[in-house]
Amino acid sequence: MHPGQRIGIHAAKETRGLVHCKEWPFSYRVPDAMTLPLGAIIGTATLDRASEMTEESIARLAAERPAEYAFGLYQPGRWAWVLRDPVPLPSSVPYKGSQGSFSVPLKLLGLTIEDAPHAAAVRVDDAFVEGDWGKWTGGGHMQADTPEALHAMAARLGLKRAWFQSKPRRPEHDHYDLTASKREHAIRLGALPITREEAAQRNIAAMRERRQREVPNAA
Repeated sequence: MHPGQRIGIHAAKETRGLVHCKEWPFSYRVPDAMTLPLGAIIGTATLDRASEMTEESIARLAAERPAEYAFGLYQPGRWAWVLRDPVPLPSSVPYKGSQGSFSVPLKLLGLTIEDAPHAAAVRVDDAFVEGDWGKWTGGGHMQADTPEALHAMAARLGLKRAWFQSKPRRPEHDHYDLTASKREHAIRLGALPITREEAAQRNIAAMRERRQREVPNAA
């Protein structure tokens, strides 16, 4: 993802947290929890930036905007997406979501490719955050949904194309290695931080999809 990108907002299907709608400040914003659309895309917003939470920023948010603070899980080291220009959809669109970010057809958001030129997500994992990896300690791998999005982010980070790592006939493993500072820079530019386990799961899923496409149709 990139700053300036229009993204969809998805409401989870989980209902356990709805009990809090009877408490302030949720009761003020959501007077009747039974009317909430669940398991659906409910609107879009523009991604302004990603901001790392610190003890100072959390304390300032809690003091200045207590209602917003109540609606989030703010902890030091976590990243918050700062959004702007929210627009609700005319009606919610039922859609099965997943944890983290995921792709949906632009038409479901009422968008065209011209509205969302950077729709391909860029991700950075935490493969080098734990342990001693020399100059790579604290960094990770950067991958994306498309080669174009991956190389575009690499260029913004000042990475050389020669540092691109790829395996023949295994595009799901295409990546750049990032140092700790480059990883943080990528996140500030809108890349999605994920764990190395999540990255591995995505790569396995992409590999399975590729192999299914490669299987010739039965006669």
